[in-house]
Amino acid sequence: KEEENKTDEKEKKGKLQWSGVQLYQYGDSEQHSFLQESKNELDFEESIILDTGSTFSSIKNKELMTNIQDADYPITMNTNVGSRKIVQNGDIPGMKYKVWYDSKSMANIFSFADLVDQYHVWYDSHVEDAFVVDVDGKEVRFPRSEEGLYYYNMPEGYKESLRSMEELDTQ
Repeated sequence: KEEENKTDEKEKKGKLQWSGVQLYQYGDSEQHSFLQESKNELDFEESIILDTGSTFSSIKNKELMTNIQDADYPITMNTNVGSRKIVQNGDIPGMKYKVWYDSKSMANIFSFADLVDQYHVWYDSHVEDAFVVDVDGKEVRFPRSEEGLYYYNMPEGYKESLRSMEELDTQ
């Protein structure tokens, strides 16, 4: 039994993860042109991108999370441009797994595998170009952006409700 626990700890400590969002720009277009005011468009600070190439979920905007803390075991994120150790994680209401916090990331990412592990997810391009997640009978849509990424914008008031929850927890 003790030997099994040691093996589990070694596996957690050495676990490598993959994250694969990539963007490029044409000509002289500026990167900030991707950031839009409308809640119906992709915004890399606020939107959450659904990524089939990521083995973990990570958030760059700490205002979308609660309970951010040092993880028991950090992970090493590997991309095609290098690796980085991520040492903090936290919670997003509705997500079963801890979500990693990485302020240096270029986007907020939900791993497709994480969502499929806890919700029914489907896609039918004959109906619409969006992934649909059944969250307790409510359909949450990840439509395709002009950049070709599937994303979700948190509803109005989401951040305020998180802050209220945190305040209640500290009382």
